[in-house]
Amino acid sequence: MTLRGCMIGNSHVTCMAQAWEEIASYHPEIALTFFGSPGQTLTGTVLENGCIVPESEKIRRTFEMMAKQDRIVLKDYDFFVLVGARAGVGVVAQIQRLFQLRDQPSRAGARYLASDAAFRAALWDYYATGGISHVADLLRAADVEAPIFCFSSPNADIRVKKMGNAFSGFYAEYAEAPALAPLTRMETWLARQMRDRGLIPLPQPAETVVEDIMTESRYSIYADTLARGETPDQDDVRHMNADYGKLALRDLFAKIRTMGLQPLVSAA
Repeated sequence: MTLRGCMIGNSHVTCMAQAWEEIASYHPEIALTFFGSPGQTLTGTVLENGCIVPESEKIRRTFEMMAKQDRIVLKDYDFFVLVGARAGVGVVAQIQRLFQLRDQPSRAGARYLASDAAFRAALWDYYATGGISHVADLLRAADVEAPIFCFSSPNADIRVKKMGNAFSGFYAEYAEAPALAPLTRMETWLARQMRDRGLIPLPQPAETVVEDIMTESRYSIYADTLARGETPDQDDVRHMNADYGKLALRDLFAKIRTMGLQPLVSAA
């Protein structure tokens, strides 16, 4: 029996789609269909007669480009995978910076302008207003029986530290500082909120992570995304390539095996 998986994501889903093209023949027990739309545009989808349907022509085109379908028929799948959530330790670091006093030498012993409760509220709001959270809400409203896995957006490529722009300066502040514990505590809290809402969070593949909140460059260079079309950009430090996608799919399939997931009766 073949397990049918539905991969739904923003531009970060592209690396997994590319990886699947290379490794699908090694996994005859699984069939994956990819639906993607860049940025947070997935917020422009609605639940209609058991389907997730685009409200705009732009989203419809990207669905058709990847899946050859203009809507997601929920009953056709045994599991769902959401890719590119506004969660993970890298996102926590970005939110935390907003609460930190300026000119702190490192995040070890840094002073903050708000309580953990305020930090958690901001973190949750950032996650909950994103496209992936919106799709998760639609799946929950549809009462799908299938499990819903979720990957956060990946940490930035460590090359960003050497790029000499505002973005690199921001990440250098966190990548070079010690004291990961406050970030991990908040990441764990957010993952717990996601699980409480029926999601199964999956971490970034361990071997891709360097300096706690960054990604090793070989998993990012020459990444392709929905946002740019077919032309890779060797200076993209936010998106990952097919090598990253293969590791993410490996971890997904390992989780599926440990769960003993079987095709749904209704999909037989």
